[in-house]
Amino acid sequence: MTTNDKSPYESGWGLIGGHPDRRGSGGHPTYEHPMILRPDERPEDLKNAVSFFSEGRVEVEIGFRRAHFLKERTKNCPDTRFLGFELGSQWCRRMARYIEREALENTRIIQNDARFWLRRILPTNGVQTIYVFFPDPWWKKKHHKRRLITAETLDVFFDLLAPGGALIFRSDVAAYFEQVLDLIAQHGGFDVTTPEPVELDLPKTHREKKCAEMGIDSLSLCARKRSA
Repeated sequence: MTTNDKSPYESGWGLIGGHPDRRGSGGHPTYEHPMILRPDERPEDLKNAVSFFSEGRVEVEIGFRRAHFLKERTKNCPDTRFLGFELGSQWCRRMARYIEREALENTRIIQNDARFWLRRILPTNGVQTIYVFFPDPWWKKKHHKRRLITAETLDVFFDLLAPGGALIFRSDVAAYFEQVLDLIAQHGGFDVTTPEPVELDLPKTHREKKCAEMGIDSLSLCARKRSA
């Protein structure tokens, strides 16, 4: 088991779109909304996010896309604070409008690569659950460094999760799922249950629903941070 105080993502390594401080005007278009934080553009957003997530139960979803899971989870758990990361502006716009329509005060969104911001915003040992559902497998070998679950991100997750906190991972790509299992085993800081325990009773994502309709196997795991 290894953890690093400084992630390689500090330099922009493997980030979608590169280092936030060195991006041009291109890339993903943005959508302005009070619940969509822009810590790379507005320092006050970073300060507010750090304060907002400094206490209470915190859960994070990375890559929420159509937000079927995040919408249901945030509405059903009003006492939990949620941070959702997503690169697609249309999905951020839809989620922000949902937050506004439902008058939810427990959720914030960042339209950016999560790996650069996780440690900057969230407290060490302060996150209960991190959800990663059906991430892009980046099929080409030269693009594997862009995969979300790597040894480096597991170090970040381990540092952020509270003892007993969990990484919940789902995928319909068996090879990627097996790689993630291997990476978690190599890390050594987690106890893994496959599939994830049914008693968690979590909402289904849009992709999971589509997989069920199409008869595609959906694989899942729960990796809990060891207490000692």
